[in-house]
Amino acid sequence: MMFLLYETGLRIVIHTANLILQDWKQKTQGIWISPICPKMNDDRESKNNFKKDLLEYIERYRARPLQFWQKTISEHDFSSINVHLISSTPGRHTGPDLNKFGHLKLRQTLKNYLNLDKDEQYNSSPIVGQFSSIGSLGPNANSWLTKEFLTSLKQLSSSSLESPELKLIYPTVENVRTSLEGYMAGGSLPYATFSLHDSPSFPIPYDLPPVKYQTSDKPWIVDVAYKDKPDSHGNMWDPSD
Repeated sequence: MMFLLYETGLRIVIHTANLILQDWKQKTQGIWISPICPKMNDDRESKNNFKKDLLEYIERYRARPLQFWQKTISEHDFSSINVHLISSTPGRHTGPDLNKFGHLKLRQTLKNYLNLDKDEQYNSSPIVGQFSSIGSLGPNANSWLTKEFLTSLKQLSSSSLESPELKLIYPTVENVRTSLEGYMAGGSLPYATFSLHDSPSFPIPYDLPPVKYQTSDKPWIVDVAYKDKPDSHGNMWDPSD
């Protein structure tokens, strides 16, 4: 995330990459750029509480250098921003903080702002997720992935009792090997052996265009050596080197 302060106002930039060369060179990333928010004497908010959610997220850092930006953000007019901010912070959230962050904030936002009950195409469509890192998903799919997480992703006001299919996009070893960077690209995909063992229910990944991988395909695991085939630069991958 970036805060860009101009003479004419403040701009918020949210991007999917860490600001390191390894994460953005020769990789596809996403970026959202706000309009310039002018400075105001009063405390104008966007209709989707973007400013409030952003200030609550920054507060969670408990960092003195960010106090300047908290004050600066509060002094600017965010009424032109027409998006919702779904942020994530470490820890367990309870009580009034339960729905402020993470997938529970997403669940609450979808419930409050979407109503697709009568959309048959929606009700029969899968939910597709894409990501570059995987933590612990639990010992079985029902422990978190297709229970809590999928419940947050589907439209909760729907009267349908059936859960949609969940399809996940994650690179295979072959995707990494034949990429522009070759095996070095796998350094930005921190899926480790201990996470694999903790999540035996992790399904066969999907690719784009969304077609099912073959059962012989394996997800990329960053701390496993790959020496069977060279990558697009003729290199092998050995994390112990």
